[in-house]
Amino acid sequence: MIREVPSIKEKLNLLKESIDDIEAQSQGVISKDMDARIGHKSADTSFFGFKTHLAMTQERIITEAVVTSGEKGDGPILPLLIEQSQNNGLAVDTVIGDAAYSGNKNLELAKEKTFR
Repeated sequence: MIREVPSIKEKLNLLKESIDDIEAQSQGVISKDMDARIGHKSADTSFFGFKTHLAMTQERIITEAVVTSGEKGDGPILPLLIEQSQNNGLAVDTVIGDAAYSGNKNLELAKEKTFR
């Protein structure tokens, strides 16, 4: 289906999140933090606020952290997490993440940077 095309899917999600923001405000959900947004963990589960994106070692030492508003996609953050971890002196040979990080651009990055 056309709604599964990545660029269209992203735009549809943004539209849905914008509508959710408007509906939340009309129902009295108002945050003093003007940067907070409604995001979705799944098609049926939403949240209001922010997301944290972490890069860490196998020993669970955090090597980079990025905070985004709730509506932002996870995938576009991966290159920044990798670059900053490398800038912090770490060799990145493996990346583990959920499906939100597995877009074509990130798969191409994995081939280019030769990590799994």
